[in-house]
Amino acid sequence: MIIDIHSHIYPRRYLDILAERTEIPRLEVDQDGEHFIMFPDEKRITGGTRAIGEDYTSVEKKIFFMDQSGIDVSVISLGNPWVDFFEKKEAAWWASSLNEEIESICSTNDRLEGLGVVPLQDISAACDEIKRVVRLSHIHGIIMGTRPGNMHLDHTDLDPFWEAAQRDNVPIFIHPHYIVGAEWMAGYGHAMLIALGFPFETTAAVTRLILGGVLERHPDITLILAHSGGALPFLSGRLDVCTQVDGRSSRNLEMPFSRYLKKLYYDAVAYNRSNLLCTLDLVGPGRVFFGTDHPFGIANPTACKKAIQEATSSEEQASAILGDNAKSWLEGAMG
Repeated sequence: MIIDIHSHIYPRRYLDILAERTEIPRLEVDQDGEHFIMFPDEKRITGGTRAIGEDYTSVEKKIFFMDQSGIDVSVISLGNPWVDFFEKKEAAWWASSLNEEIESICSTNDRLEGLGVVPLQDISAACDEIKRVVRLSHIHGIIMGTRPGNMHLDHTDLDPFWEAAQRDNVPIFIHPHYIVGAEWMAGYGHAMLIALGFPFETTAAVTRLILGGVLERHPDITLILAHSGGALPFLSGRLDVCTQVDGRSSRNLEMPFSRYLKKLYYDAVAYNRSNLLCTLDLVGPGRVFFGTDHPFGIANPTACKKAIQEATSSEEQASAILGDNAKSWLEGAMG
């Protein structure tokens, strides 16, 4: 069984809200169709926008992609920017409503499961939504960005949310959106923003989370990192050394930095053997899940499957990443 844990969908009414906006994030509609404008100063930096089509909204197109790619089950989630841009008074309603919509989609298709969203502009409402989500039979975790409520992940105001997720055993999938170093990447379309800015963002955000002591205060929380953890697996040794020689960095840590990285889970959206090996060398195949990032253009299930086959030493290890680990998660037995 092959299970894709990193697969997005944008309900039509969500895109309609983006199309009504004049501020970023928004959806631009012209004679050429619909285009995302998600990042500050995006047109100047990239020279254009990203066109989107029916693949972004259609369950039928999702299933077609799965059939073409040999994927048995997809765990679908709202794509970035989730409910981050809503005003506080609207965010809670939209989170609950979108979670119900994902639940409804999955309940009518036995090849789909889901992740929910929470309104982290309002920590109390987010904790309440965690309680609701655990009662939805097809929602198996939460997807969130790296700057919820415009806070870094180490901000202590988020502690009640982390505690709620830990208490109810709700996995949190951390996905980038805000980009680190965008000004360094101007002039070359979206490639640098997505290939570098996204993983750099995950790397910086999760490093702050660890240095801030979040995993010490909430040791049993389950975190899954998009895009194979960004640069964290490759830089784990450097992070060990740099934090050990700077007491201001390590004051909240009870063990070497990389030991915290070993407590996390990662998707396998790495595209080649060398990149995926960094993640597997860090945590082993038991903490890695197959993903595609569909419907975005970077979805390449063939490359990701090939990387898994080449980076593992046995069919058992490959099967764990391709589906067995996710199956255990969906059945409530995440190891």
